[in-house]
Amino acid sequence: MTFTDNTALTASQLNTHLRDNLMETMPAIATQSGQFFVSNKRNKLNPRLAGKATFLTAEALNETSWSDLATVGPQVTVETGESVLVIFGAGFSSLSADGAVGYVSVGITPQSEADGSATGNSIEADDSYALIYQGRPSDEWCGSHHITHFDSLTPGMNTFTMKYRTSGGSVSFGRRRIFVMPLD
Repeated sequence: MTFTDNTALTASQLNTHLRDNLMETMPAIATQSGQFFVSNKRNKLNPRLAGKATFLTAEALNETSWSDLATVGPQVTVETGESVLVIFGAGFSSLSADGAVGYVSVGITPQSEADGSATGNSIEADDSYALIYQGRPSDEWCGSHHITHFDSLTPGMNTFTMKYRTSGGSVSFGRRRIFVMPLD
């Protein structure tokens, strides 16, 4: 509506053209502390929260396929659009005489609907976006982080879980961290 001088406005006009527009601003949309806003199309803001989790305790693994440690994760569940930035890291220590290689990656699982049906396709942990540590048996702890961009996710609530594997020997994984930031 275009306002003009000396024109009386009705409650309906004020509600539609003033109140309703103000209710689409970021302060009005924010419902939780720490939210930030992303846009997945023109004139559409989506409030999002980043997720993070940390496990400091070290646990060993001797599996060549992607697995969980005794303490699963760390993992976070956040609301996403189709695109996220994931930063994950761990400390490594080879426990094998041959200096086993340690791998850390991330698996993504869409949350299930209330009736138990899946909301989309899961993404398995994979070497193509893994953090890889080649150690010698005498190495002290070595830590590193990896940044990965995922797109084509199922929009909605998604759980991001760190997964682990080795080249065949035993590797200890500690100081495990994950941070997930939705981009749309």
